[in-house]
Amino acid sequence: MSATASRFECLGLGFSVDASDPIAREVVEHLYAPCRTEAEPTIRFALRTVDAEKVTHVVTVDDAVTQSTDRAHLALAHLVWEISQAVVAAATGPSTALLHAASASDASGRAVLLPAASGSGKSTLVTALIERGLGYLTDDISAVDLSSGLIRPYPKPISTPVRLRRKFEHAATIPDAHLEWLGDEGFITAADVGAVIASPAAPRMIVSPRYTPNAGTELTELSRAAAVRLLIDQSFGIGSLGNEALTFVGALVADCRCYSLVYSDLAEAAAVVIDALGTDPAAASD
Repeated sequence: MSATASRFECLGLGFSVDASDPIAREVVEHLYAPCRTEAEPTIRFALRTVDAEKVTHVVTVDDAVTQSTDRAHLALAHLVWEISQAVVAAATGPSTALLHAASASDASGRAVLLPAASGSGKSTLVTALIERGLGYLTDDISAVDLSSGLIRPYPKPISTPVRLRRKFEHAATIPDAHLEWLGDEGFITAADVGAVIASPAAPRMIVSPRYTPNAGTELTELSRAAAVRLLIDQSFGIGSLGNEALTFVGALVADCRCYSLVYSDLAEAAAVVIDALGTDPAAASD
């Protein structure tokens, strides 16, 4: 492994990332700072910048090229995607249920799950929740341990377009040197909005969000049957658990209050969710 490679661990997968460009290395280390480890990696990622007729950025996984582009932000986005794919593959198994959901928790260990399809606004909403005092678990893939029923933290970079940073009062300023690598779509971290990484937490509320321009903020109760269907639809290979899948999802839903949320105003939506969870944001951030 290269001396410049950094080591990380997510959901039990140890991996290294070697970036030849020093600014790219700085960005990667910032995005995955909560996942730093000294353990030996089982998979090696690299982001290399090659000087030829034009600058080309190459992403490799165990030395196999998976992306080549002249745009730095596309190379970084692909690297994050490759890491996520590897983490999901490694975490998939009989002891873990993977849900396509963002999640955050309060100081007492009560978690809110935000299951929804891509583009529904769950990453932006979870960023607003953690900025207001909840602890960050993940923005996209919630891993639930089947034996304990707890959501394991997966503090991956949060997919948040750079233009939306203005919606977060406490968002850190992006260093100018990082902008080339983040691009318009970009990423933000829990630390960037002053939030902390949560410990494993028990799901106690399910909110299916849907960002709808010019809509009011409306939190509507969701039937338990609809919530079960939603979680099964928004899962990764949960069908491989067989009959245990329905039992698990049914038990998870039974312990939660279930809602759908339509919103356009992010601050209002976050306030409504936190109020429904019954959390005092000031207490949650202590």
